[in-house]
Amino acid sequence: MNALTIRNSELIAGGMSSTAGGSATPCFARRGPDCPRGDINCDQIVNAADVPLFVDALLSAQPLSACESYTANVNGDIDGGGASRVDGDDVQAFVDCLLGANCP
Repeated sequence: MNALTIRNSELIAGGMSSTAGGSATPCFARRGPDCPRGDINCDQIVNAADVPLFVDALLSAQPLSACESYTANVNGDIDGGGASRVDGDDVQAFVDCLLGANCP
């Protein structure tokens, strides 16, 4: 790997790690939390158990962990530095996930 970065709470690795026709080919890998957005408790489903955790993440005065930032940032937006942004814009996306529609 030639490059590593964190973007939207996911580790992105890039470099020339494979060949095709005898030439090096670009390869990128992405690694992030194993929970879908909105699934704050990571039980693989967005349900009522996630509601108080989402509200806590939304209103938290403390910095969120990378996993909390990823799962609570339901609409997937990022700030100017590339970090997950958990804000009021996530509320509608979370409600949509909770109701089973349009969950990213």
